[in-house]
Amino acid sequence: MVAPAPTLPTLNAALNAASALLLMAGFGFIKAKRTAAHRGCMLAAFACSTLFLISYLTYHAQVGSVRFPGQGPVRPLYFAILGTHTVLAAAIVLMALRTLWLAARGRYETHRRWARVTLPLWLYVSVTGVVIYWLLYRSPWGVGVLERLSAPRVSRVASATGPAPRNDDDGVPPAVRRGGVTPAPARCRRHPLGWAGLAAPRGVARRSRPAVGTPRSSRLARLARPAQRGHARC
Repeated sequence: MVAPAPTLPTLNAALNAASALLLMAGFGFIKAKRTAAHRGCMLAAFACSTLFLISYLTYHAQVGSVRFPGQGPVRPLYFAILGTHTVLAAAIVLMALRTLWLAARGRYETHRRWARVTLPLWLYVSVTGVVIYWLLYRSPWGVGVLERLSAPRVSRVASATGPAPRNDDDGVPPAVRRGGVTPAPARCRRHPLGWAGLAAPRGVARRSRPAVGTPRSSRLARLARPAQRGHARC
C-alpha cells in the first residue's frame, strides 16, 4: 500500500494531463480545418500549463525539493526523464508564448513553423510531468516506500500475532478458569473462625488435620484465635 500523495502534486499531475489532452485535441481540430475549436483548445492548454507552473512553484516554495528514494535501474530512468522535463519546461514557456502571439497577430505562416516544434515539445513536457508524479508519489519506488519502512515494528508484530487474551474482571486468566482452578478471593468477610472458616478451593485443603489425640477444646481455641485478632483480609 502506497501512502497518499500530497494535494498540490496531484493537482499538478491533473493539470499536466489536461494540458496534454487539450494539445492533442487542438492538433486534431486544426487538421480538420476547425480553426475556432483549435484556438479554444490551445488557449485552454496554455491556461492549464500556467496554473501548473503557479501550483508547482507554490508547492516547492513550501516543502523544498523532494528526493527520489528509488534504487536500481529505475533511478537513472527517473533522473533522465526529470532532466529533460525540467530543461524543456523552462524553454516551452517562451516558445508557447511566441507561437500564440504569432497566431494572435495573424502571422499564420510563421505560426505554423513555430508550432511544428512547439507542439511536440509541449506535449512531451505535459506527459512526462504525469510520469514523474507517478514515479515519485505513486510507484513502489517513490516516497511512499520510506513511510512503509519507517512504520513501527511493534504494530506489525501485534497485527500478525493478534490481540492478547482478555482477562475477566476478577483478574483470572481464561486459561486458568477453563482448567477448573478457582483462586482464593482477594478479600473476604469476617468469619467467626478466621482462616479456618474460609471455603478452600476445590481439591485444595486450606487447614491441616489436627493431630490424633489432641483435645477438642484446645483445637477449638486454636481455631478461634485469628477471629479474636480481627482478621478482615484473607
